[in-house]
Amino acid sequence: MPIDLLVGRDGSTLKAWLKQNPHIKTVTRDRASAYAKVLSEELPDVMQIVFIFTRIY
Repeated sequence: MPIDLLVGRDGSTLKAWLKQNPHIKTVTRDRASAYAKVLSEELPDVMQIVFIFTRIY
């Protein structure tokens, strides 16, 4: 299963990526409200798995 990490926090990168990948069924994300908004607009039926804590190594 491939994993893509997107750069940015405003949602524009995600929106562009979703337009190229409309087959997505599940997304994991942090609690960024911009990402939640874009996902709801572009893929309203996608399953969103939200992490409260993000680890940086």
